[in-house]
Amino acid sequence: MTTSTGASDRMLSELEAVVVGLIWADGPCTAYAVRKVLQTSLSAHWSGSAGAVYPAVFRLQQRGLVRSRAQSTGRRSSQALEITTDGVRALTAWLGPPVDPDALGIAPDPLRTRLRFLAILPPARQVSFLSETIEAVEADLRRVQADILGKTRAGESAFQLAMARGVRYATQARLRMLRELQSSLPQNA
Repeated sequence: MTTSTGASDRMLSELEAVVVGLIWADGPCTAYAVRKVLQTSLSAHWSGSAGAVYPAVFRLQQRGLVRSRAQSTGRRSSQALEITTDGVRALTAWLGPPVDPDALGIAPDPLRTRLRFLAILPPARQVSFLSETIEAVEADLRRVQADILGKTRAGESAFQLAMARGVRYATQARLRMLRELQSSLPQNA
């Protein structure tokens, strides 16, 4: 997206878009509140680290996509972040259409990458790796299902529920892939 209006028109990074989107959805809110949402995400992709979120907020303020105003909460003062008109414009451009091809492709998957090299392990360790990994993914699936139930009970939007169900489908597919691989290994390993 290149137009003559300046830095606010530069396409958002994924993290910047998520930060702007959270400020739009939950705002006005503090950068700390944005961090907390990212930290509690079921996705390991979002760390919510101060070293990522606060610089992103600063960049977004510099570009005029979010603004802050002082607010007091009891004895503390903080900065409440709000999305600007340019921020809404940037967020809607990021959403698309068209959707960025990077968003449509296969996401990096550290587990799938490890499976590519699993043959380096002796057979007994392969079996152990798969058993432990399946247990961990089953636990993830239980957390995802609890998250969906919580969102349903809270009356979350259809979009929030679709996103949560997408996580469930991806986790179920991952579990199926692991079980198929496990069943293909020699049984006496």
